[in-house]
Amino acid sequence: IFAVSAIAAAVAIPGYTAEKETEHQTLLEDEFSFSEIGEPELDVEYQEYCQTPEIRRMRMRGNDRIRWMLAGIYQNDKIYLTLRRTSYSMASFWWKKVRNNSTVRKTVADKVFAQDDTFFPNSLCLHLIVETLDDKLLCTRISNNKKNDYSKTIAVTLGEQLSQVDFGENRSYNNCFVEQWIKRSLIEEFGFHNEEYEKYVDSSSYRVFALSYESDIYNFALPTYVRLRIDYKGLLTYVDSMKVSIDEFTEIIPKTPMEALEITKSWALENERCNYHPSSFLRALLYAIYKGADREEMQKQ
Repeated sequence: IFAVSAIAAAVAIPGYTAEKETEHQTLLEDEFSFSEIGEPELDVEYQEYCQTPEIRRMRMRGNDRIRWMLAGIYQNDKIYLTLRRTSYSMASFWWKKVRNNSTVRKTVADKVFAQDDTFFPNSLCLHLIVETLDDKLLCTRISNNKKNDYSKTIAVTLGEQLSQVDFGENRSYNNCFVEQWIKRSLIEEFGFHNEEYEKYVDSSSYRVFALSYESDIYNFALPTYVRLRIDYKGLLTYVDSMKVSIDEFTEIIPKTPMEALEITKSWALENERCNYHPSSFLRALLYAIYKGADREEMQKQ
């Protein structure tokens, strides 16, 4: 985790200045390949992976969508993130390789924490930590439809992949892309219209807590806090009335800051750990710290 007092102030995309226009335009247009980082044999393995029935079916249905990978980080007056185009199939190929090989998992984790400038396929994700007006942390039970994302487990609160509509087209980069990303996520997941978004979401509350690394699969995310201007019961009534699709979640569960701290304790208990999405423990801990949950209890974690 990169400590984030600076990120909370601003996150820029993607280190854009006039002299870097050509460089970054090329990065956004060209898809990543393993050969570029001296690993051509992985390109061969990836092509073999694309011939598996799972990926062939996905591609026939048009679901091998563009993903945006984190390809660089540097800090000046802001934290700058360099993005690169990849695909779901390439990211999932690498996730499975990391998950299934402890040697690879340790090697790439060491690179991350040594701040090596080599990046492998990933899908930069927004991990929204949403709190209601009555101080309830919202947890959601992931829909069974999400077969590739720990279906039926509990998440804190929502996850959303980065889309090009969030940061702009061609040369018109949007420096406030995190705000656009949050807005699109809440509108899609809770069924808000623009009017409800303006009414129920306190945009001044946005806090990017960290840039986190998910070492089990090699992925990066921005755990980000949002406070709503509606209480838990009111939100539940609204979501029910809008008949929000159950593609993403089937249940919304409220938690207090101290209950969020209890979630983090589940990590040490294997029979309880499996009830939560792997990223939920860090999200819950960051939320509990932000809310000032019992410090003595926190020190035990």
